[in-house]
Parts: sequence; structure tokens; C-alpha cells
Amino acid sequence: MANEAVIVIDVQNVILDIPGMKRSIETQAALDGLVARIATVVERARNCRIPVLFVQHDGRIGHRLELGSPSWQIRPELTPICDEPVIHKTACDSFFETKYSIL
Repeated sequence: MANEAVIVIDVQNVILDIPGMKRSIETQAALDGLVARIATVVERARNCRIPVLFVQHDGRIGHRLELGSPSWQIRPELTPICDEPVIHKTACDSFFETKYSIL
């Protein structure tokens, strides 16, 4: 049996919002399409009982991904369900000093 999992990294409400940068309609549509494709992969994994893990960036006070803020939340299309691990990080590297919690 193969070890399989889906890891969703940093797909938070404003992860791709860069302060001062305006997005074209086409770029926004492409980003929304990407999130929709990720949601499809997550749904398929869940249906096949493949574990889904989420990595979420916890920003400091004043950061655009400030812990607990609306912008910090995982995109609603990808909301973790019961018992899916959420791994919290404070560095740009998803595998540096990580910790996780079970919802």
C-alpha cells in the first residue's frame, strides 16, 4: 500500500494579494480557477479516504496574514473538515519549525 496524502499549502484568503498591486480580471479568474481545481483534488482525496493536510501561515500582528484575522483564514472552498490536520507555520518555508492541530 502506498503512502499518499494531499497537502494544501498557504491557500488563505489573501495569500496572493500583494499590497499595492492590482490584479486584472483575467488573473483573478485564473487564481480562482486554481483554487477550484485544488478543491476538486481535495474532494477526490476525501472520497478515496486519502489524508488531506493543510499548512497555514500565521502572521504577526499587523501582517496581512495576521493570526485569526479574516485574511488569515483558509479559503472557504477548502475549509478543513473534522480531524484534518492544520499545520501552522511562521516562516515562508512550510517545513521549518512547524506544528499542527486537529480540528
